[in-house]
Amino acid sequence: MNEPTNITCNPGGNSYFFALSAATGGAVPRFIGGSDYFDAGFFLANALSSRAVLVTTGTGTRGLFRLSDKTTQSREIGESQNSTSPTAVIKRIYKRALD
Repeated sequence: MNEPTNITCNPGGNSYFFALSAATGGAVPRFIGGSDYFDAGFFLANALSSRAVLVTTGTGTRGLFRLSDKTTQSREIGESQNSTSPTAVIKRIYKRALD
């Protein structure tokens, strides 16, 4: 999600990444350090971002983001512990207009 500034002709703003569980439609459950918690998303940068490109590596799934400040970020994408494959929770990205 991009949150542009309200300053005219300023290409900046803030960007966030949100992930939903395909099984429940809610936040992605994670088990870390003996505790369950739900990870719905995270702050990316003080810049606008393009869509995420998901890459599966040997250590998990990462999201690559191109930002309006001409940098690129690579972030780990949280997945459910119950996943049978690295892409069981995040398979597709859809974009549609909300009426």
